[in-house]
Amino acid sequence: MGNLRKKQREKVEELFDSSKEYDQFKYEVASGHLLDKNAVNLLEDFVDQLAASYQIGIVLSSDWRLGKTIEYLRNQIFASWRFSRVLIDKTVDNDAYYSDQEDHPSALSMRKYGFSLNTRGDQIDYWLKEHMDMNIAGFLIFDDIDDGLSKKFPANFVYVQDQLLSRIDILEAQEHLTPREASQVYEDTSENREVVTKKLALHYAQFLPPSFSKSQVISFVNHLQKEIQKELNQRAFVRLNPSYHGILAKTFRNMGLIPQMELFPPNSISYIARNHGNLSIVIN
Repeated sequence: MGNLRKKQREKVEELFDSSKEYDQFKYEVASGHLLDKNAVNLLEDFVDQLAASYQIGIVLSSDWRLGKTIEYLRNQIFASWRFSRVLIDKTVDNDAYYSDQEDHPSALSMRKYGFSLNTRGDQIDYWLKEHMDMNIAGFLIFDDIDDGLSKKFPANFVYVQDQLLSRIDILEAQEHLTPREASQVYEDTSENREVVTKKLALHYAQFLPPSFSKSQVISFVNHLQKEIQKELNQRAFVRLNPSYHGILAKTFRNMGLIPQMELFPPNSISYIARNHGNLSIVIN
């Protein structure tokens, strides 16, 4: 936190002619300049790719939005980044940001749609319902916090597992936008969870090198299936990819081995999603 504050102060002095008058506005603008460049470049390249075929807009749902107008966010805090040009709106602030005299968003949502806004998933759902006149053909949600998102939007949510947007996250987003014929749908039963998790585990076992003994391969399959099942019991969307922070790497560690992510093709990203009593599986 101390290092961040130092960077903010240095950026304030750079942007505002070494001004010694530090206020909230200057620190907020400085913070906007300190976003991770690699992550922002990935986002902006992805936006450019989509803009070639679609009319696109970004709706901010993270804590950056709290207590700020969309104009302030677009024209001040994020003005130095290209993505600000397509920043069209933000989800409502949390109820705590509204005075007791006003109708807070949860009360409005409850009256209109029958649900309160306790999670980001609820807030995004509310925004979508309030903007049905926009005829939105599709959308993606990037977040490193699964606050009701995978449950409400399993086909739209990209869980940014390492806090900063990565190439793997962009690949997953592209998968969300491109329905695959290889997708298989099962009824969500305990028996079928056993089937699909075993299917995924066997798929990744094929990439193990010949130096792995039969017992090691069996151990890998069993450990990986167990990890997938554990995730599936807790989340509505499970992603497997060659990440050193993911399920595959954890499987190697559980076996007492050093993770060997280079064994798996970079695009070997697979998914299981639970939605409306079904299990959808995509294997790459």
